[in-house]
Amino acid sequence: KQWYQRRVREGATVQSKCSNCRKMVSKRVGCPNCTSVLYCSDTCQARHWNKTHQLQCVSCTKCGESRESLRKCSGCKAVQYCSVGCQRADWREHKRTCRESQARDVERCLVFKPVAIKEGQGAVMVETGGTGEGKDRRTKVKIEIVYDTKGVRSDYPMTVTDKAKTYQSCILPTENDYPKLFSLITEKGYGAVTMYFEATMKPSTGELLVNISNSFPETW
Repeated sequence: KQWYQRRVREGATVQSKCSNCRKMVSKRVGCPNCTSVLYCSDTCQARHWNKTHQLQCVSCTKCGESRESLRKCSGCKAVQYCSVGCQRADWREHKRTCRESQARDVERCLVFKPVAIKEGQGAVMVETGGTGEGKDRRTKVKIEIVYDTKGVRSDYPMTVTDKAKTYQSCILPTENDYPKLFSLITEKGYGAVTMYFEATMKPSTGELLVNISNSFPETW
């Protein structure tokens, strides 16, 4: 309610329908970055952000300045800033929600211990486990199911790559969460074989955390 009243005082055009589900708004939840959208719940806000709004929302969370290039919070990826100064100034207020968001993301993740793909030899699998080197890295990954004349293969490893192809691995069918990820991709993926997710790579343990609630409409 306070957010709604403040936006009205600022002269913003406040919608009466949720920007995601288009239902009439009872609980007013706004984007923390801009004044152009309104939601009926936190769930609708998160879904709309993942679908389209993250591409449309281009204002600094702290000062409201609009720029073509903004830096996202490295923790939650949900807020963005025009400068390091704005990010630091907002940290005291953002810290709690950032950590809560990261905790929710971990709960939604499927955890795998992928096997490396040996370059030049197709899906040849080599040693597993962590290297103990490097920091955790969050990025988008493409996960593909093997498809041949027999159809989609649930008995073959799924391949995992990032856009720059600096990370390439495969998820074995023996993994506990393999069936859940396989079912999700065959139901909602492109051609029932490809899907794009936000993932966290953990070099210290060799684990890959795939956030199945954060899928993206990519084409690479």
